[in-house]
Amino acid sequence: MPTVELITGEQLQARREALGLTQEAFAELAGVSTKTVSNYESKDLVSGRTRRLCEHAITFEEEARKPTSGTEDFPWLRLETKRWSKDTCGPASLLRPEFEIVPFHGTQRLSDLESLSTWCKGDSKFSARAYIADGGFGKSRLARELCHWARKRGWIAGFAEPEEFRSGQMLESALAALKTPMLIVVDYAGDREKVPMLERILKASGDCKAPRIRVLMLDRDSLWLSRLEALLGTDDRLAAGGVTRQPWKLDLKPAAPDEAERKETYKIAATVFSDRLGSTPLVAPSDLADGEVYQNLLMIHARALVSPKRKTGPSRDASILDALLDRERNYWRKRLDAIGGSRLLLSKLEEAEALINLRRGAKTADAARSWLISYKPFRGLPQDSVEAILSVLRECYPLGTDGIGPLQPDLLREHFRDVSFAKYPSLQRWITKL
Repeated sequence: MPTVELITGEQLQARREALGLTQEAFAELAGVSTKTVSNYESKDLVSGRTRRLCEHAITFEEEARKPTSGTEDFPWLRLETKRWSKDTCGPASLLRPEFEIVPFHGTQRLSDLESLSTWCKGDSKFSARAYIADGGFGKSRLARELCHWARKRGWIAGFAEPEEFRSGQMLESALAALKTPMLIVVDYAGDREKVPMLERILKASGDCKAPRIRVLMLDRDSLWLSRLEALLGTDDRLAAGGVTRQPWKLDLKPAAPDEAERKETYKIAATVFSDRLGSTPLVAPSDLADGEVYQNLLMIHARALVSPKRKTGPSRDASILDALLDRERNYWRKRLDAIGGSRLLLSKLEEAEALINLRRGAKTADAARSWLISYKPFRGLPQDSVEAILSVLRECYPLGTDGIGPLQPDLLREHFRDVSFAKYPSLQRWITKL
């Protein structure tokens, strides 16, 4: 999320008009009334919460409209910041890095960002790094902040997406002609489709005329690095950059290493969530002293979003994820009600999302439909019921043009997988047949 600066009503009006937005259009973006925007601009009389909502909305819109020059030859390099809406986004989306809801903060993460920006500015023409950490440590968000930093300085920067990765000579020729610094982030770098993509990017970077090329790879373990090295072989140009002898591998440290940092992180997240949801921030729990449960940044943010059923004992982390899952179930019920669907479909809707979740999402509605039809417990389910389920899930978890995504963030997706296996035994049998 871009840094939000305190502005006066007069400044807000000037920036809104510069974007060509009416008060009505801006009010919709900010999630406030048109009268509130008018009161802010003419009298400067608004609450602190409203001021933050408006200031975030105007900053977000300005950032979203900034041109990104030089990216037309690299459509596979993306940096999409999604707009969050209380009405159309599931509760757990508040935790996802692409929405950038919680401001980037923390002594350790700011230090990590400074280290990475120094690496980018280094003298070497080409360099690669691999950051390793468990899910929820904040790897993706850190990389997004680095991309924002780079783009503000004229770099071409973004996350490499295999689905849009160009084949043939186009990558090599585009990189060979590049004269702008470039930062390439590869998230989940060890995934099957990512390693070959990395191989081509790293080999093509050897002939690039750009002043600097940086490749940042993110994953939970480093086992895939040996596969990447085997693919790269013994190319002398890359050996000079340290790639074939393993990139500079760093283990990401916990973002909030002590109780004081965890409490501050909790306070920041709870305040932002209450602003977005129009609720009262949850009071910081006493169990933030538990460094084992809360060494993961995501779990601190999740704790600020929900009030788990169990507050003591060895299952606190599972309790927090259970509470998140309950909020998603309530969201499914509301979206089902909105289309006039029967509440009797709610359990089937959950089972359908569990099935899609196991496959890490369906790229198209047709793919999801075929999975449901082939799934024994859904045989005989009326077609209109299947379509209602697909309609709700497409709305809740859009993926691409008409696909359906899994639950996110990853820790929730994995928790939902484990819960689903216990709750729906047929899923285990279905997935083993694929």
